[in-house]
Amino acid sequence: GIGALMPWADRLYMLSYLSVPGGGAGTGLYEIDEQLGMVKVANHSSVFANRMIHHWTDQIIIGPYVIDARRNIRVIESLQHVRIGA
Repeated sequence: GIGALMPWADRLYMLSYLSVPGGGAGTGLYEIDEQLGMVKVANHSSVFANRMIHHWTDQIIIGPYVIDARRNIRVIESLQHVRIGA
């Protein structure tokens, strides 16, 4: 399913999720552009439903991913296998 949606930096970011962490494959972080083109930009096999704008650093946090205003993505490794809710 879809765990979170967040508009950011002229894109829409979407997290897909599993019902149980580690209970499957094929989920990830997707980036959707204004033409509705969708690209999978990261893989995971967990349950993430969180999203937050961190306006002090001009970034969003969605799942274990931090995305800056230039669409650079980094991962908080310690959150990769944790169930994160909204």
